[in-house]
Amino acid sequence: MSMNKKILCINLLLYLFSAAVSAKPPPAADVAWKNIKLTDQLTLSFDGSLRGRYEWTNTRNLGLNGAGRSDAYLGRFLFGSQINYGDYFAGYLQLASAPASTREYGRKPTDIDKKYIAQGYLDITVPTGALFGDDSKNRLRVGRQEMKFGSSRLFAYRDGPNLRRSYDAIRSTWSDATYSADLFFAQLYENKENSWHDPTNHDQKVWGLYSTLPLTALSSKIDVYALGYENKKAAYTQGTDHDRRYTLGSRLFGQANSFDWDSEAAYQTGHFGKKEIRAWAVFFDGGYSLKDITWQPRLGGKMNALSGDKNTKDHQLNTFNSLYALLPYYSDSGLIAPRNLMNVQPVVKLHPTDDITLEASWSHFWRESKSDGFYLGPERPIKNTTSGGRYIGNQTELKAAWQAASWLEIKMTFAYFQVSDTLKSQGMTDNKYVMTSTTVTF
Repeated sequence: MSMNKKILCINLLLYLFSAAVSAKPPPAADVAWKNIKLTDQLTLSFDGSLRGRYEWTNTRNLGLNGAGRSDAYLGRFLFGSQINYGDYFAGYLQLASAPASTREYGRKPTDIDKKYIAQGYLDITVPTGALFGDDSKNRLRVGRQEMKFGSSRLFAYRDGPNLRRSYDAIRSTWSDATYSADLFFAQLYENKENSWHDPTNHDQKVWGLYSTLPLTALSSKIDVYALGYENKKAAYTQGTDHDRRYTLGSRLFGQANSFDWDSEAAYQTGHFGKKEIRAWAVFFDGGYSLKDITWQPRLGGKMNALSGDKNTKDHQLNTFNSLYALLPYYSDSGLIAPRNLMNVQPVVKLHPTDDITLEASWSHFWRESKSDGFYLGPERPIKNTTSGGRYIGNQTELKAAWQAASWLEIKMTFAYFQVSDTLKSQGMTDNKYVMTSTTVTF
């Protein structure tokens, strides 16, 4: 990247930051660009966000194939408009632009698209009080849309990268005061840079039922889901083939007094080419908050295990597929893919003020199966990593977030990943990662 372009990107980020800090916050009451009344039944609203982000690492992809220092300046502009007709009909259109500087060793697929339609859908909402109670309703949403379910361990809209994840989908959501159920069919779209027309990706499909209900006895809620997934070009250590699998799972989450918990378990079956799929995963995230102590520390941790392939030459595939997971689930760096993995991650979170959050974590990672390989984020199997020990490495991460106003958020992250001897033997090296971002929403 040329020096002039770097200076231009730096100045852009500084301008965005200074403009955001100096701007006056919107009033607490309805702002001028929300709920504009066109007729008695027709209203129009606008929304948007502006994000500037900088990423730096000393070794791209843990130094694989000799990759070294790499950095990038990323911008993301989202502008949406929604029109409502009464309480039953709505339409939403969100236009986007995601410019980015070049990266050493090539851009990431999620870095750049200077113009595209991020979302565009129609909503029809039907009251179902006659059947299920006065506060129940069903919403049918058709079109390009973002979707997120549960803890985002399997289904998320991917906010960290420059391009968020959207689906061309049809989704029916039934809900009342305590229950909800989603029935959907969705496909990703193909990113065609600098084109308003991004076609549907017909190589990948996902469908299923996701429901949430209360569990009063344990002060919790429970998610129960059944998901179908198809990818005609799925890549694992075994190779690339047609992956068609089904996921059955449940999530228990809640809080009581100073404790919070979020546990999940899932099992997968199906076929990878002519091979049967038998895979599993378990997740836990919990903690205890000392609310009466200065800075209100939360002492917590994560423990996760996702199955790997037991034998790359047999007639089964045992590698768990996390589908469309939140990429920075383990770290903002997104280095490690959630496949063939076990980790333990103590986390300490502090709140110096109501607006500032500080977080420190120390993670240790292992391969769940020594017969399966190591996967870089998001889903990249690395050759010649089926030998050696299980241990992958450890990562220290420090994060800070300042919600300066309801419309302004500033984040910073530093992470240091120390690779194991097994990864060193394949030419990978320790990794340092720095990220800063400023987001303005309206």
